[in-house]
Amino acid sequence: MLKRILVPLDGSPFAEAALAPATALAKRFNAGLLLVRTILVHVFPGVDPGPGQLEAFHEAELYIDGVARPIKEKGISVRTAIPYDAPAIGIADQAEFRQVDLVIMSTHARAWPETLLHPSVTMGVLEHTAAPILALKVTEEAGYAPSAQLPRFMTDPQAPIIVPLDGSLRAECALPLAEGLAKVYGNPLLLVRAVEHPRTATASMDYPEVIHSVEEWAIQETQEYLKSKQDEVSSRGARVAIESSVGAPSWFIEECIQAHRAGLVAMASHGRSGLGRFLLGSVAQTVLRQSEGPILLVRPHTELN
Repeated sequence: MLKRILVPLDGSPFAEAALAPATALAKRFNAGLLLVRTILVHVFPGVDPGPGQLEAFHEAELYIDGVARPIKEKGISVRTAIPYDAPAIGIADQAEFRQVDLVIMSTHARAWPETLLHPSVTMGVLEHTAAPILALKVTEEAGYAPSAQLPRFMTDPQAPIIVPLDGSLRAECALPLAEGLAKVYGNPLLLVRAVEHPRTATASMDYPEVIHSVEEWAIQETQEYLKSKQDEVSSRGARVAIESSVGAPSWFIEECIQAHRAGLVAMASHGRSGLGRFLLGSVAQTVLRQSEGPILLVRPHTELN
């Protein structure tokens, strides 16, 4: 399922926190690692950028070779790349060129926008590559460097992998990878779907009976859809539960994360809004910003409607 895993680095301990889970996944799937360190030198107008670029390249080369060495000693195949570009573009280009199956990167809501740790960089990488991204939230206790912990879905087989759905094929693009990880690590899957409150869609109407009927229909349709997906996925040998609610999708997803102590949220990053559906792009960004747990973002195939 996974043959090549890309890990972006920026020289910080925060970015390096992604190395432990990436190494563990590489071992489990017998995959190779691709370590990427982007460089971009800013100089004043009229100043020759050559010397600065060369110095930055040598520093990056020494750093990334030093990071790769102990991983290679564990018997894992490691390649390195030092693209000269902005982080999001350089990472995405390497992901596409090397045809990686997964990007694992640290995120941190308090980091500056130009660093690898900012959620906007994660979404920028996703925008320019078809590779799924496992975004890991890195925290730091006062006075201590971030610890290299494995995501809980890799250490606790009872921690569910949550897959938000909206009834579309685009949202279901996250299911295969979620199923694959659940099978390897023994986690149950939890399929969830939030129904947008019909009062939002019928704001210009003042017919309580109509609103109530629409809400009942939406809830029934959601439950039938989730049950059909549960039967489909469980027929392939996975443990599957379902849960639904009426309300804001991002709020419901976070509620499920907390209530079930989820090990991972696997979700598509784009979708189409409509009655009983949600715009997965904005929901994914909200969940990425707010959730403290790991988020697996999968970009749907463009040909799906």
